[in-house]
Amino acid sequence: MKKFVTGLLVGACLTLGTTALAATVKQYILTEPTYPIFVNGTEYKDSENPVLNYEGSTYIPLAKIGDLTGVDYHWNNELGRVEINTDGQVSTEGDKAASAGSSSSSGTGMNRELAEREAIANLNKNNEVKYELPKGLVEQGGMVFLYAYDAAGNFRGQFTDEDDTVLVMSRLEKRSELPPTLSEGWISSGLLAKIYDSRVEFNNDVMVFKTNPFVLNEKEYFRFVLAPDWKTKVISKTSNDIRVKTFSYETGITDEWVTEETLERFTNVEILGGVGPEVSPGIYKAVSYFYTKDEKGDRKLLYEITWPNGKTKDGEIQNMDGIRVEYGGSRVYYNTEDLKKLGILQSERGYSPYYNIEDLQKAGILQ
Repeated sequence: MKKFVTGLLVGACLTLGTTALAATVKQYILTEPTYPIFVNGTEYKDSENPVLNYEGSTYIPLAKIGDLTGVDYHWNNELGRVEINTDGQVSTEGDKAASAGSSSSSGTGMNRELAEREAIANLNKNNEVKYELPKGLVEQGGMVFLYAYDAAGNFRGQFTDEDDTVLVMSRLEKRSELPPTLSEGWISSGLLAKIYDSRVEFNNDVMVFKTNPFVLNEKEYFRFVLAPDWKTKVISKTSNDIRVKTFSYETGITDEWVTEETLERFTNVEILGGVGPEVSPGIYKAVSYFYTKDEKGDRKLLYEITWPNGKTKDGEIQNMDGIRVEYGGSRVYYNTEDLKKLGILQSERGYSPYYNIEDLQKAGILQ
């Protein structure tokens, strides 16, 4: 059995015209009837305009109503309605713009189809669905979305926690510390700059959001003067009373174990192998030297470890002169925490301000 999914345009448009936000077009599943349709003893068959069945009721296409029933219909443009006449007389009320679709004027199916199309077009035009997007934080389908509008009321996009690159990277790097989230009511400087399509200049605890360098007429959107102690406080306030939540995180390598290749690639620490003390005539232990390079490229010795004799197993962890070392295949992994304790890796802190969305709305920066 063939099925047709259709929106009943006339009924749907009239319904939607009286609603503002939550209304949706109703859909109905209609099927081709299993029983034949006879008109004056002749079976009706039309693949483009089939007669359909919905829950036991038979529905006739408006374009074919004249052929099947002999009644007239036309679109009354002045009164904005479809008029169906069973007495053979076309209504004259408001007929100045209505005659184009009247089946009595030509008696052809083409005019009836044109009238139907005109009727649908006029109904859709006069009953446009007005859907207004929400503003601010909205929970939908178990997720929290920010429908962001700038100070001028322009819609700038729909955002979730996953649009915060700092949060995404912190998760990928498996950091123990994660930044505040948009779903909790906090927005990062980067995401705020994305909403305004702006760049951020940060100097002496003043954060300025302004147009990108390629814009001819430079414009400042807004600025935040952060409190002098914002880095040491979990929550502080800007000079215009916008709450700031500080995300403090460790910069550089944060993985528990690091390879020699990673150290050389992402830091200025280099590991070189060398010959250690003689353990027996002609037999020497292996030594690894940890160096750092200055701006001139000169090496400075930071630390050295001496390797034990004998083979090691994969997954085995040994303490080499205060540095835990794990073997895995052809690679050697060094414990990051031990490297930091010994000063081989420098542990630094980074700080990122997150702004309270409710306060930004009160200040007119977001709507």
